Amino acid sequence: MKKKLLYFFLYFYVNMVSVVYAENTHFYTYEGFSNFLEGHAQNTQLMADGVVALSMPVKKISGLESTARLIVSAVDDSRIALVLLEQKPHLWVYHHNGSKDDYGFIEQGVPTALALGKNAIYVATVAPAQILKFQLSKKTLPIPMPTVSNSKQPVDAVFYMIEKEDALYLLTSMPGALLKFKDGQFQELFISNEDLLKSMAFDKTGKNIYVGGGAKGIVYKGPNQASKTPTRAYQAIFDSGLKEITGLLPKETGDLFVVGLSTQNTNEDNSASSQSLEKGKIRSQLIYLNAQGYGEVLAGSDDEIIYSISETPQKNVLIATGSVDKAHLRGRLYEARPKTKDISLLYQTESAQIVQIYQHQNASMGYTLVENDPANIVNLQLGYATQGEFILPVFDAFSQAHFGSVWLDAETPKNTQIQIQLRVGQTAHPDDNWSDWTQDLQTGVSAKELMVARFAQIKIKLKGDGKQTPIARRIRLAYTRQNIAPIIEDIVILPKHIMLNTAVSDNVYERTFSLNDKGLMELKKLDMLGELSEPSKVKQTYVNNMQSIAWSAQDFNHDKLVYDVEFKKRTDVSFQLFQSNLKDSFVSFPSHTFSDGVYMFRITAKDYLSNALEQSLESKKESQWVTFDHTPPQIQNIKGNSQTGLSFEIKDAWSVLTQVEFSIDGQPFLLILPRDHVLDSTQESFVLTKEDLANYQRIYPLSSHSHTHIINIRATDEAKNIAHEKFNF
Repeated sequence: MKKKLLYFFLYFYVNMVSVVYAENTHFYTYEGFSNFLEGHAQNTQLMADGVVALSMPVKKISGLESTARLIVSAVDDSRIALVLLEQKPHLWVYHHNGSKDDYGFIEQGVPTALALGKNAIYVATVAPAQILKFQLSKKTLPIPMPTVSNSKQPVDAVFYMIEKEDALYLLTSMPGALLKFKDGQFQELFISNEDLLKSMAFDKTGKNIYVGGGAKGIVYKGPNQASKTPTRAYQAIFDSGLKEITGLLPKETGDLFVVGLSTQNTNEDNSASSQSLEKGKIRSQLIYLNAQGYGEVLAGSDDEIIYSISETPQKNVLIATGSVDKAHLRGRLYEARPKTKDISLLYQTESAQIVQIYQHQNASMGYTLVENDPANIVNLQLGYATQGEFILPVFDAFSQAHFGSVWLDAETPKNTQIQIQLRVGQTAHPDDNWSDWTQDLQTGVSAKELMVARFAQIKIKLKGDGKQTPIARRIRLAYTRQNIAPIIEDIVILPKHIMLNTAVSDNVYERTFSLNDKGLMELKKLDMLGELSEPSKVKQTYVNNMQSIAWSAQDFNHDKLVYDVEFKKRTDVSFQLFQSNLKDSFVSFPSHTFSDGVYMFRITAKDYLSNALEQSLESKKESQWVTFDHTPPQIQNIKGNSQTGLSFEIKDAWSVLTQVEFSIDGQPFLLILPRDHVLDSTQESFVLTKEDLANYQRIYPLSSHSHTHIINIRATDEAKNIAHEKFNF
């Protein structure tokens, strides 16, 4: 609870209190792919080495209803077929020149798959489960689904279709089967033990088919011809460990790229089209599977779903994704280079998903992308866009700050340029309360009109001539935070006889961490937080009559701190300085430095080592009252003898008694309790009865040659002062 209150105080102090003092200037650097990745790209790309450049030019294919939702799609070199949910499912065919054909509404059933054929368009639906064959004349021919072997019911649904060599290949659910439809007849190629099959791809020879499971995440391989035993015609070649395989991309070498997906809650809809998926509750992966069956994860995410993959002419892999992070809905196109394990961001759209990539056989036509939420069709062409912008991730200074110049490491070939803008705000996500973007800034020149704020964001605007692009590879933001006073959290008065010393150090501070994206980000924070402080190393020893005081303190600005120690007696009005400018958060001294009495200590933490004197701040905290007691207890009024027993009193001026013992004739000491049986005050009365003395003699027999014995009484107080008193009887 104490820490929670402290954090609340820090938040209130940082965000609500206006302080005029400030630190030295800091610089935060954006550098590297992961550092830029959470930014927003518009007609720009982010290369694997962290370079921002103009993207390929984007041509939008017009004619889509912005409010319509995409259900299924299919693309080839001449057409883009879409089923859009308007009042009800509606089949449209768009051409790359922007024209479109209306195939009308689908009156019955919900579409689950779509395929483009040479002379027809196929739409699979459920309830009823059937295939609608749309002739190019726009005539519709329903094809009912067959009953699969060992099943008493017709196929429940179709989840994937593709036409190849005048045959239609389709994947079904309940059961998960691969069927071939040709010349009006269905053939069973593969019947799995999964509830559904989800993805399919032919190898480069066209003789074999890869199939992805939709319930167990298994990849199968088998022939494109019917077998006498369809349940055993295909072999499982890889278990992804995921829920479903949503995409397959075979290579000429026999290698295979696999896209898989899982959700944490298996009771939810686990399909890539589900809109209920949330950030942190999915696992989407691109897996490389070599010809020998060895699998390696090339890319993965918990806030982006991989919807589609394709291959570039350079044999790299294009990855189309959609975000499930509601705060950052965006579709993205990445390029992965399997040989180097590098990945680049090629394109980002305002739509929430890019659900399909199509690479045209004519390379000059580039790539066609189908987007959703909202539905859209775009074509990425060769060359570079003439202008674009990249908005960097929001920077958090962790307290109010003045933001200064932006420094840019860039290259601007002839006919290209880069411009910089800056905005600031008090909220982690930019909103209407943020400042407007500044006018274009010169590198190294501050934007003077900006308000003091905690957060800042940089926009870089790139312009080119379509043939070449400027590049930005490193961006540095200057800022000066308002200084915040240090906080002393706790003060502890250690028990007497404890001495603290700074441990011998070789002045080398070591830390072990993984040198991955996260580790590099931690290293980058060091520049933002200022100089790294060495952790305190303290050696504790036992030294008679030493006294130590220790405290904990922190500084929100990570300033170096020094400390003053003051004291006062209970009867004093003001504090007196004891020690000043201590670098360690403790002090040890002989306890006799202070005479007997009750004292309070006050610690002052100062941050002037990290700030100009006129800007430095300090804070103070007082300890609890502590008693210094150097005088042992007094043992008095000893009365009695061996026949009647012994009584005595013990009194201490400052401290509570903690232990009283007795021994006879130099034998070991035994404990004795006061009359009230509780040793808890500065004055107590004691009785050693005749029976107590007799019991002691039974444990430690006394010499029979002596008629006189010596009782030694020993008393210890809370300050560990010890008193002895001897008595003959």
